[in-house]
Amino acid sequence: MAKLIITEDGRDKVYEIVDDRFTIGSGPDADLQLRAEGVAPLHVTVQRTKAGFRLIDMETREGTSVNGKTVNEHVLANGDTIQVAGVKITYIGKGPTRAAAAAKKAAPKLESSKYYRHAEPKKASSAQLLIVALAAVGGLILILWVGGFFGAPPKLDQQQSELAEAVRLTEEGATSDKVKEKVPQVLKKYANQSDLDDRQKALYKKLKANWDLIQQNLGNIEAAKQAQEEFVALYNSKLKTPDAYDLHEKMAKDWLAKYERLSTPELARVKTMLEELENMRTASPEDKEMLRVKGMILASIQDKELQRGQRALNEMDPKVRTGHPEFVDDMTRMLRMKSRQWLGVRKNDVREYLRDDKYDPARARQIAIDSIFTKLIYSTIEDYLASPDKYSQANNQEAELKTQALLRELLAQMKPDY
Repeated sequence: MAKLIITEDGRDKVYEIVDDRFTIGSGPDADLQLRAEGVAPLHVTVQRTKAGFRLIDMETREGTSVNGKTVNEHVLANGDTIQVAGVKITYIGKGPTRAAAAAKKAAPKLESSKYYRHAEPKKASSAQLLIVALAAVGGLILILWVGGFFGAPPKLDQQQSELAEAVRLTEEGATSDKVKEKVPQVLKKYANQSDLDDRQKALYKKLKANWDLIQQNLGNIEAAKQAQEEFVALYNSKLKTPDAYDLHEKMAKDWLAKYERLSTPELARVKTMLEELENMRTASPEDKEMLRVKGMILASIQDKELQRGQRALNEMDPKVRTGHPEFVDDMTRMLRMKSRQWLGVRKNDVREYLRDDKYDPARARQIAIDSIFTKLIYSTIEDYLASPDKYSQANNQEAELKTQALLRELLAQMKPDY
């Protein structure tokens, strides 16, 4: 199993990767939370692809580097060192070899990186420098002309100027409100090209082509958003009703018919889902039971109701449970790891109301019951209390100790229903 080794303030901890997609950051919504200063609430996203795990920087101020080089996106190779603000993360697992990564680095880029926050600016070519120099000379002549050295300036070509400005807008801000308002007006105004000269007609043709491309891209963006929403609905339905093969097969085929041309990230997952559904029809009763339990566990993780997932594992067919101990171990580890991740966030919520400047023990108690003791697995709470996180005590030791005392009190009073 792939894993990340996080080195933070001289301490190492291991994060096992069990999800196809997860986020790293300092905020409560991040799956892997980092405490270091400079880490954005959602700093990077890591997503499983055919090539391996792809790391994507979320356009953060501090940026993200891999092996000492600032990156926007990067497919992780075994041993890669990721730097997120002051935190060092080492990736251990499958991925492209170093030779393949080097070959990919040497290959020509298919997409420009000029809009990426941390991309290095491209050096101007000699042709570009020549254009800049000519523009400077032209500007100087215009200034002298206006100043009276060459007489009155010629009358500006209003039509060509307006068309050229519209073309520039389409190339510099394809989705801005100004483009959406200005370009259609210019296209309508000069739709009858009988009074345009050849240069103006060429500008009009370019403007029309740019605008058509913008409209196409905007349509694709909206369609991709809709495709993602419908995929989430399909995925959730499959998790919560894993036996509804016919329904999910129809939903998956309908999704493909509508969105296959877009080549969105969900495309491969829908095709894989169809293959799994076909295999499920001929699966053995034991395999169906394991798939059913796994679906319920994944749904409980998504809903942040981990006790429900533990209950499903406990109530699994005893024969299947006994015959597949490795499956039970994997599911147990997945539930405990997620529970441990979320315990840290929820514990901080409790601790917030046990500080001297915001002391409200009743509210802290209710948060602990609602978000920890009715949702997370008790074993993670017991593990935490057996060896508390000493690092966090540096922030507010008194509030941390009060939090531990409250959790011990509730643990003694409440019993899990799974």
